[in-house]
Amino acid sequence: MKLLHKEPRAEAVLKAAAEMSGWGKRKLPAGHALGIASSFLIRGFQAVAVEVSLNEKTGAVKVHKMWGAVDCVRVIQPHNIMVQMEGSLLFGFGSAMIEHLDIVNGEVQQVNFNKYHVQRMADMPEVEVKVISTDNHPTGMGEAGVGAVAPAIANAVAHLTGGKRVRQLPMLPD
Repeated sequence: MKLLHKEPRAEAVLKAAAEMSGWGKRKLPAGHALGIASSFLIRGFQAVAVEVSLNEKTGAVKVHKMWGAVDCVRVIQPHNIMVQMEGSLLFGFGSAMIEHLDIVNGEVQQVNFNKYHVQRMADMPEVEVKVISTDNHPTGMGEAGVGAVAPAIANAVAHLTGGKRVRQLPMLPD
């Protein structure tokens, strides 16, 4: 928060995501941790908090829930912003945790969707979004939530592993 003291909108989304997740206010199950990250994209501010567990035997990371807050200023259709943010959080989740290409001798091995693993409903964490409307110049929305998902998950994993950082996407068990 100290780094954001000159950006009240960034502070507000980070506080909102933390509050939604119960940051520092609820006891998590054993082996679970919260992670949080924020981003500035399309002249708007986003923050994502996640609850994560780690299977120490397999190395598998499970995201149980994601909370996202977004300030893309004057909101005319809040429901549209909410579902756009939900979709971008889930897109970021897929990029962070599941989707990847294997390249062998310069050739992509997943040449069709029957060989390319995309996230399925069973993979999806629960998602909650808060839309913050402010009186500033209009910005865009797009896939604004994508950028903060992987860092939030990586921060939770670092907490669970005593500070070990994941530096590769997707965050596969190996």
